Amino acid sequence: MNKFLPFKQEEYDLRIKKLRALMKQEGFDALLLCRQENVHYLTGFNTTGYWSFQALIVPIEGELRFVVRHFEALNADAYSWLPGYRSYKDDEDGLGVLCEELSKMGLSKSRVAMEKANGFFFGIGNYERLRSMLPDMKVSDCSALLERIRSIKTDSELLYIRKAASIVSRAMKDGIAAVSEGVPEAQIAAEVYRSLLLNGSAFLANPPFVSSGWKTGLGHSTWGDKRVEKGDNVYFELVACVNRYHVPLMRTVSVGQPSALSRKIAETSLAAVEAAMGVIRAGATAEEVDAAARGEIARRGMSECFRHRTGYSVGVAYPPGWPEGGLLSLRPGNKEELEANMVLHLPLVLLGNGETGAGFSETVLVTKTGCEPLTSCARDYLQK
Repeated sequence: MNKFLPFKQEEYDLRIKKLRALMKQEGFDALLLCRQENVHYLTGFNTTGYWSFQALIVPIEGELRFVVRHFEALNADAYSWLPGYRSYKDDEDGLGVLCEELSKMGLSKSRVAMEKANGFFFGIGNYERLRSMLPDMKVSDCSALLERIRSIKTDSELLYIRKAASIVSRAMKDGIAAVSEGVPEAQIAAEVYRSLLLNGSAFLANPPFVSSGWKTGLGHSTWGDKRVEKGDNVYFELVACVNRYHVPLMRTVSVGQPSALSRKIAETSLAAVEAAMGVIRAGATAEEVDAAARGEIARRGMSECFRHRTGYSVGVAYPPGWPEGGLLSLRPGNKEELEANMVLHLPLVLLGNGETGAGFSETVLVTKTGCEPLTSCARDYLQK
């Protein structure tokens, strides 16, 4: 079977080498990875069926082993470099198969680290069964270990990210062009999807957000049967995906003359994005970037409308969300330093208590001296 891999084998080998260096520092004999983003990052394995039990065993040396549902095994043939795997059928116990593989590899009494914070893919029931089936295995936590590597993008990764940025920029322009009084939100969303798919986006880790009027004052609200009305803000948070690399983008337009509150919220969001971008550079801390945006919002008297962090890392993603593993969060108290070639999304959306809302964002590449916006859609508060 032909292999469909987004990177050369040398890149996967380098990722594993870097990961094993971190494992050695932590004293881990092996990792047990179940998060689809991490499995994909190390092997290329791609499927929408990762809700079925699967696990990648990464020993400190030797071959990786993959336990996967039999129905998904052909995807391992097509979309990974792995020479083999252990599949289980639907009448077999996938966790039991995993325990057999761990024992065969001599890991049943070793220090094996798991993504404990990632219960979506390895629930507490399976964890308790694993501990009872292999009681002598010393289970540690490796949550966010691999994400340390994932957060710094290589040149080959940035090629896909730049392509996704181009696609989402085009989709934003096409979505905004579809906005007018009386148009259903769903029609605008349909135009967004048309643009995304015809210009090369793969399936998304989360649906686009398209809302209007009072719905823009609600977090994560998206299209329904509402029609755009005169005076409405129309809010977009879109994303494009190329080989699982995601680039989000947020814009807001007004249909006719906006209310005073709508205008103030939009102008505050724009100023906060600019303030955050002015601080981003290699060596700046996450909390410094957040403080710059949050300070601008406070100066304008709009703090009560800002309910979340200033930004987060983006890259490889699968449903249910596009933030990259929750590793890098631009929020108060996070003293982690930014590094060159991190890619960050800055979603500075403000919610006006269910009355109105507005948001603008950029996805930026961190450089040694500043940041580079990756998208090409004008960042201003348009009136249509």
